[in-house]
Amino acid sequence: MKELNRLAGGRWTSANGAVVQKFEPKESGRLLVGETTVKLPTGGMTMNARFGIDPRKDKVYYLDLHGETVYFGHVTLQDRVLVYEFDTLVGKPNRWIVKMEFLDDDRYRTMMQQWKDGGWKTVSDWSELTRER
Repeated sequence: MKELNRLAGGRWTSANGAVVQKFEPKESGRLLVGETTVKLPTGGMTMNARFGIDPRKDKVYYLDLHGETVYFGHVTLQDRVLVYEFDTLVGKPNRWIVKMEFLDDDRYRTMMQQWKDGGWKTVSDWSELTRER
């Protein structure tokens, strides 16, 4: 949870401005609430995420709502990379992995993979977000 709480404060923005994120700690840092807005050529979407401790698995859980689709999984720290592994809970079934690595206190890079045709396929290569405080 400590590594994820580094996201709290300010506003994270991609270089092209298409992705904007804000995160806020709750319950003395035991819960992290995030909102992400993505601008797409066909419109946009807002995603609402919650991170907290899953006491049964002793891991950080990840719950994310994208309109009518809901995702659930867990986040682990592998070396210096936060790895989100999650599945569709409500909506079209699928599996995903997001990797995120802090470059410094105000920059991180992220990428996304989707389970497709029996293997992991990169759907979003590494991109960088910068925090404005």
